[in-house]
Amino acid sequence: MVTGPFAPAQTPGGQKPVFIHANCDGQTAATVLGSLKEQMIASRKYVVIPRLDDSGGGDEVLEIYMHCTQRGDVVAVATSYGKGRCLSENRCGSMIDGSSIKSTLCDGHAAGECGRTLFASFEEYVSRQREPTR
Repeated sequence: MVTGPFAPAQTPGGQKPVFIHANCDGQTAATVLGSLKEQMIASRKYVVIPRLDDSGGGDEVLEIYMHCTQRGDVVAVATSYGKGRCLSENRCGSMIDGSSIKSTLCDGHAAGECGRTLFASFEEYVSRQREPTR
């Protein structure tokens, strides 16, 4: 479990960097992943970054680990959340919160909605991390 303050860096625009580790093949799985990324952008709270090293920023980055398995028009999506930081391009570390592991089944006809649901789950996780520990 991730402990301590959860305070990822923010871009000059106040957006938090998010790196998505995704292993999602197939058309429906790609649509779910695309919808999740669209929700991130539309929220204006997050910026999706292409690498954990945050282009050399060295700041803490929110992470989403996502694995998809598609059969026909149905996709099973496993997600977990955490944070990471790189000290250099080749020296990175991550802490994944085991309590954040979730599984979701997505119908191909509602793949966009599934991405929105995954985003809502991520938002709920991030908001819980801001709550003071007792």
